[in-house]
Amino acid sequence: MEEKLRERWFTRMFAPNHVVHCFVGNLAKRPRTFMLLGLFYPRRGVVENYQEELFSL
Repeated sequence: MEEKLRERWFTRMFAPNHVVHCFVGNLAKRPRTFMLLGLFYPRRGVVENYQEELFSL
């Protein structure tokens, strides 16, 4: 089971040739807490504009 999860997440989704976009949301009762709702990971050639790093100087 763990092997399949690792293969899916690290080999397919977070591969160097993909751009990962996270869909996040929060609840009305906890507006400062965010949850991961989904991932979109197209190939780099499909997306024109993307941010290489989350926190870059």
